[in-house]
Amino acid sequence: MAHDWKTSCVGALEKRFSDQLPTNTGLQTVESMQILEQSKQCLVSVSQHRFKEIIKVLTDTWKRVEQTKETAEKLPSGENNYKTSLIIVMQTLELCLFRAPPNPRQDNDTQIVNTLLPQILQLLNAPNDPTMQSCQELRHQSERVLYALSHAHFKAIFSRVSRRMQTLQSSSEDSPDISDINLLQHLDIDLSRLLMVMSAVVSHHNVAQMKKSLCLALAVNLEKVIWNWMEKHHDEFASLISKPNDDLSALCDRLFEIFNTFAEGSQRKKSAVWPLLIMLLVIAPKFLEEITHTESGTLSRYLLSILTLHALCIQRTLNT
Repeated sequence: MAHDWKTSCVGALEKRFSDQLPTNTGLQTVESMQILEQSKQCLVSVSQHRFKEIIKVLTDTWKRVEQTKETAEKLPSGENNYKTSLIIVMQTLELCLFRAPPNPRQDNDTQIVNTLLPQILQLLNAPNDPTMQSCQELRHQSERVLYALSHAHFKAIFSRVSRRMQTLQSSSEDSPDISDINLLQHLDIDLSRLLMVMSAVVSHHNVAQMKKSLCLALAVNLEKVIWNWMEKHHDEFASLISKPNDDLSALCDRLFEIFNTFAEGSQRKKSAVWPLLIMLLVIAPKFLEEITHTESGTLSRYLLSILTLHALCIQRTLNT
């Protein structure tokens, strides 16, 4: 009985919130905006105690707003109301996700990701028109929701990415779907998670068998993952300068070898993996020091000098 009462309270909160969205009210008044903000804050507060239920009802609200798109486009200010409503729902989800209870159960972890991720992917995979500000705003907010989702539910998301990597490894498709691989660039990744991602690439992929599309997708995403880690967890990166991480250096060494071998004989491939090779040198000072003193024929002296110079310049810039 108590469970039913709590569930009905969550439903009542969501209805009050949903009723005040621009897709339902049209032109917002000061009063409707105040009620909407109060409802939003109530949902965020209750999510700390009824997290799974709040995420589900907000995801359902997101779906209902999505269903109004075709009708909204035919109405005056309808498209703007649709966009505003979606952003409000996503902002509320983002706040709730950052307040996720500690150490969620693994089954709940997977359920929440499976509930929310399809909605996020729908926006991330939509045709991207840089000239349309509304598309850019919706995409940007969906990226923020994914980042917040990964903050407490990284393992469930990364398991999906890892499974997709394994599938693509044996796929015979010429143009396989790499949308799950592209999730990597939007996740909240600290040093321990960075090591996890790198280890997965090293342990599950043989460069001799790696598909070109997969290798290029991994090169692009790994480079963005490293940049995001340095920007969001700058303290971890800064500490590596004085105290290098042996595990990270070893993984960088192996990844450098994998992607450099992959790019051999193709200027197009070299151009694609070059940014990643530079970042691998940047985050592993020990590896950078070793490679500059080696006489190995892995890279030409000219190419190695350029890579090293770029890496040193980035290191100095990030530490000023």
